[in-house]
Amino acid sequence: MILENVETGAVVSTDELMSYGLLSGDGFIHGAVKHGQKEWSYYDYRTGETHSTNNIESFWKLFKYSVRPTTSISAARSCRFTSPSSATGRTIARWGT
Repeated sequence: MILENVETGAVVSTDELMSYGLLSGDGFIHGAVKHGQKEWSYYDYRTGETHSTNNIESFWKLFKYSVRPTTSISAARSCRFTSPSSATGRTIARWGT
């Protein structure tokens, strides 16, 4: 999903999930915050970027809160809300750049 929706060379901040480590090799400026070590953001002196996942985590919390009272969203239906053609998808892609 990242390769399809985020420009190569963009700054991408993630948590420490091992598969995200491949992003640097795909041409992204990647930084991973270490939630397991109680790290929520950090400044990377090598690239001059501050990495944090707080914005996207806050977005998903608010999104889940907004749809929970009205309906349950299955994994199959969630793509309707997160596709690049939806307003939500554009917001996520913009945050990743």
